[in-house]
Amino acid sequence: MTARMITIVLLLLATATAVAGCASTSQAGSAAGSSKPPSSAPAASVAPAAPSSSAPAAPSVAAASQPSSAPAAAGGIPVYHPSTVVSQNAGSTLLRTSDSVAKVGMFYEHELAAAGWQTVSRNAVGASTNLVMRKGQAGASISITKAGPAATSISITTYG
Repeated sequence: MTARMITIVLLLLATATAVAGCASTSQAGSAAGSSKPPSSAPAASVAPAAPSSSAPAAPSVAAASQPSSAPAAAGGIPVYHPSTVVSQNAGSTLLRTSDSVAKVGMFYEHELAAAGWQTVSRNAVGASTNLVMRKGQAGASISITKAGPAATSISITTYG
């Protein structure tokens, strides 16, 4: 397989994981008496990187959201704070937070860039952001998805 094919497969896997996390959230909300039907995920589209005018906001978001002594998720990727670990195993971590998709996305882009990771692809639409990052032979796919009116799901998958 080529590196491009592997990246596409991993991005699809991360998106499926995030969608599955949203489905379980919708089911949990229904069990708790919520009458709101689950929404479908928007179609993915490639968006250009954020304009440079938004770059100064990233350090303050990262500094406010992530203490330096925070534990690592799969593959050494930092755990976003405040968040709750929903599940974790050797190659993947699923987190939940009340912060916005945009805030979490800016945090991961800034923190990973500062740690030497390069962005392979960034796909952002209103309710989700998908990042594929590389550092040497290691790779990570981070899928950040709106998971209800006050929740955001963060799926981190690493490989390599």
